[in-house]
Amino acid sequence: MPTEIINADPRFRRLERYSVYLRPDWLSPWTLQSQLFCNYCVWSAAPNVSSAEFEWRYGRGMRQGESHYDQIDYLHCNGWWVKIVIEQFDAEKNQLPDLIWMGIVEIDGDNPIGSQDSPAGVQKILAYGPERLLERVELDSTWCTNSLGVDYRLRRGIPFNEGIPAKPGSGLDKKKHKDRPGNRGYQLGGQGTWTFADDLSGADVGAWSIKDIVDYILAYHQPLDGNGNSRIKFDLGSSAGDYLPDWPTHEIKQHGKNLKQLLDELMDRRRLLGYTIETNANSNGFTVRPFNYLDQDIRIDSYTIRRNQNRYAIENFYSSISVGDTHIQESSTQSYDQVAAVGGRIICCGTISAKDGNLMPHWTDAQEDEYKTAATEQEGYEDLEEYEKAERNLVARTREELNLVYCAFGLPKTWNGSAGGGLGHEEELVDLFPYLHFPELANWESAWYYPALRFLPELPLKSQHDYSSYKIGYDQVSVDMGDAARWNYLPPLVLIRLTDTGETDHDRYADITKLGEASDIELVGDGSGRVVSFSVSILPDSPGLLLRQHGSNGHHALAAVDFTADEDLGEEPPVFNWRDNLVATVAMAADIHVEQRWPNAIFNVDAKRVLRINAEEYAGLHWVAPNTIVGLRYGYPVKTIDGGFIRDDRDFLQKIARIAYEWYGVRRQALRFSFVRAFRVLRVGDLITSIGEGETEEPIRSVVTEVRVDFARHENDIHRTTIQTQWGELDVLKLNS
Repeated sequence: MPTEIINADPRFRRLERYSVYLRPDWLSPWTLQSQLFCNYCVWSAAPNVSSAEFEWRYGRGMRQGESHYDQIDYLHCNGWWVKIVIEQFDAEKNQLPDLIWMGIVEIDGDNPIGSQDSPAGVQKILAYGPERLLERVELDSTWCTNSLGVDYRLRRGIPFNEGIPAKPGSGLDKKKHKDRPGNRGYQLGGQGTWTFADDLSGADVGAWSIKDIVDYILAYHQPLDGNGNSRIKFDLGSSAGDYLPDWPTHEIKQHGKNLKQLLDELMDRRRLLGYTIETNANSNGFTVRPFNYLDQDIRIDSYTIRRNQNRYAIENFYSSISVGDTHIQESSTQSYDQVAAVGGRIICCGTISAKDGNLMPHWTDAQEDEYKTAATEQEGYEDLEEYEKAERNLVARTREELNLVYCAFGLPKTWNGSAGGGLGHEEELVDLFPYLHFPELANWESAWYYPALRFLPELPLKSQHDYSSYKIGYDQVSVDMGDAARWNYLPPLVLIRLTDTGETDHDRYADITKLGEASDIELVGDGSGRVVSFSVSILPDSPGLLLRQHGSNGHHALAAVDFTADEDLGEEPPVFNWRDNLVATVAMAADIHVEQRWPNAIFNVDAKRVLRINAEEYAGLHWVAPNTIVGLRYGYPVKTIDGGFIRDDRDFLQKIARIAYEWYGVRRQALRFSFVRAFRVLRVGDLITSIGEGETEEPIRSVVTEVRVDFARHENDIHRTTIQTQWGELDVLKLNS
């Protein structure tokens, strides 16, 4: 809406009169302090705190308006309430509602001066706004409402929506899991707002939104006096519904924070939100008034964030004789040619095997020779008893430097990036990285940097889900697990072949960590000698697995071709041949991040300026290669056919990039200007769309974050009001969570 700065009359400069009042506590009456002068007062947007400075002269002297000398005592008012009331008039000199600033005296600065009669000096008194009261409210409890509608308190600040992570992208593993409920109650508490649920199994349990949380903490966590009573009330302004998001948010911790810290977090400028504290209409408390920095609507999925409703164009800005000391700042730091939303590194999952040449020893020939030799070349070995030889050999083979022999397997340094069915079918080998889906990659670009390559401790596959056949490609992997079931990510799957039929598809396999169970499903012999167990861990310094053998004397159970046991010494012979029978399904993070850019193409730019948004916590891309073994069924490998993406957040990233570009692609300017008068043309939270009109119109599109009034110091001085605006520092990821 258009507005104007009311010019001060050059023939008669009216000084808006102001009055200062004090009271020692909230319940005491106000006392007018005609000789307490105010130098300035400031209304601020959070997280800044409003402030005001006052001046009091003490000692023997004559006060303004008096005709005799008197002794003026030192003013002891630290911790007292102070109020400034400023008269307001429109252009026709009609009286408007007073402008009020209220706060608490916190700093008393004494500046004594020499005096023969008595102590004298000038006090500089600094007061802060009611925001400081919010800092005194510690959030160390939680209010719940039981099924009878009775409120009760817990002595711990339980996180809002505990257990709900920051909102991920829309492609969360392509599964339709039930949404995890929050912990917001299913009925209103005694203060008229939502409280915490005392039974999370109820169907009506909801997730907290930012508006729900602000409503709750202002209703149940007011400042308390020494008797536990609430003297001073903070309420939520009527504009809250226009600006505070009412959709579910992620987990937000509260315990140990104070009320102001939590309000600052919830109404963060990176969410394009802000708030200010005002004396309410009845002057019996304060109002938390939210606002936002938006000059345009923003749509997130099915939600729309409305633009700031208090919009003003100052039409007579350049023609007003009252305006001076103006500074307009447009920063190129908030102007970009392109936005890149960057998720995590692309995770690729596939099956490798020794038979394919992709699961090879990660020990040296010298180490293997030492393992075989053991203690046989030690002096006096031949003179030992059989049991002593066996003991010496076992000690020699369990040395730290031989721990990897026959246990450490991984990718060879000559790995060409391939994976396959893991069963030795050369024709089935495929690229582990989905190059076909990234045609923009040049021929010379590789997804893998071997020196930094490591297997991940978890596969991007979940327990109790069916990834077999074509299900990944057709988004049919979801399994109804029931209310009590919980999935988890699977560890690397390491299989050993139990049978050799000569026909690969008919061979049976077992999970190497469950060989005790495998002896019952071999269907050949009694399983004797195959009950040795293995644990699987990730090698920390190479792309490999450590298969630690348990339950035998040595760790050569996988080396049937490589190692010959001396059974006369009681050495257990190897039972598996890793070269033909060892298979592993592993996952690796490629050296390429998933990202989306908006706009896709940029023209006529010498050196493009790109804003990168780090969304690794929110977005990923998980690929399962064709022919990947995803499990066992009755001893037979269960494989994918075409594979596919089981998490794909590229649409989410493009949405983030587009929204950010819509915000940062628009010109905005920070504005600071002063004008003669102690008058509220604008208030904190108002959006200035432009200044001037016609040919002089200048777009601003930023929000008032500070209003400062400097009062006249003497009769020839004038009052001056300064307005400061800023734009929001948009973090799109916070809008979405």
